Amino acid sequence: MAHCVNSSVLDSDDMVMKPGCVVHIHWAPCPHNGEPACETPLHTDTRPGRDAAIRFWRLRTHGQRPLVLHHGSFGDDREHNIETDVPDCWCDPEYLLGGEA
Repeated sequence: MAHCVNSSVLDSDDMVMKPGCVVHIHWAPCPHNGEPACETPLHTDTRPGRDAAIRFWRLRTHGQRPLVLHHGSFGDDREHNIETDVPDCWCDPEYLLGGEA
């Protein structure tokens, strides 16, 4: 079962940063501590480097949520597919399962 990790999260309704659990996708305080993590993967690119991107994922979620690691930059000429839960993209991304902390 997953443990909450609170961080600053952008509230897109009013464009203000607020505390929220990035593991269970709930505003803080999160009532879901100890429940399964959100299954929706996070997407990132390898612009900072593969190892740095994985370190950031582990820091922000303790590796409890899935991660789709796109090779290259989200600023590339060809747009990366981040709309699905399936890592279906031209860049042949890596898919790291949640729980790989």
